Amino acid sequence: MRDVEIINQIIVVLQISANADDLSSTIYYFRRLNLLQFTMGFFNKLFGSAYQPIKTYNDFWVWFSKHEQQFFNAVKKGTNIENDFFKELSPKLNELKDSLYFLTGMNSDSKAELILTPDGDVKNIVFVEELVAAAPILSRWKFTALKPELNINDVNIDMAGLKFSADNIHFTGLSNPFKPDDIHIKITHDELNDGNKDAIGNGIYIFLDNFLGEMKFATTIDNLSIVKSSEIEDDLIPVEKTKILPGVA
Repeated sequence: MRDVEIINQIIVVLQISANADDLSSTIYYFRRLNLLQFTMGFFNKLFGSAYQPIKTYNDFWVWFSKHEQQFFNAVKKGTNIENDFFKELSPKLNELKDSLYFLTGMNSDSKAELILTPDGDVKNIVFVEELVAAAPILSRWKFTALKPELNINDVNIDMAGLKFSADNIHFTGLSNPFKPDDIHIKITHDELNDGNKDAIGNGIYIFLDNFLGEMKFATTIDNLSIVKSSEIEDDLIPVEKTKILPGVA
């Protein structure tokens, strides 16, 4: 009988709150009937507690492990990966921390790889590293913290109608007598002009992020200027040579 009485009271509150102007009015009515703390527990009892909030590294990996076979199949098939994997993973990562991103693909025929990244946000690098360090061992998965560096021949980016590769990106180094240990470079793209500077800049950042690797690019190049080749007086250096800059190599 007690549950029936509670259901009737909740129905009354919901009927009243339907005419309320805002959420605070609804909360007021629940408090008035001493139902506010009880209601969530009641609905959990009624409908079960399938939803579990993600608050810790362990919470995230427990959730991921429950669905890892489904996610692996989605990555391997690749036909509906957005609905079967991305839309499941993104909100869970956001519960844990804002501004976390990911890349995925098949590492081999029998293993998928999930790369977690703060997408250049230096303050979140340690968080991503700790999250991956806490990952369980799953036979179908490889987990990687931060985007790894790639071979120059494997970095070919096509965006905004522009191509970014070793063939059209060059740079020159700068020295600062007041900060001799800092790395300053000027970098250019063969098609750079006043009208596409923002698009070229975005493409160059993405190119270096993939070529150097996320950690090295975020922490070793202190200043990067994107300029036209006509503004560089020194000899242009192929972009692959950025890997031998001090602190990068």
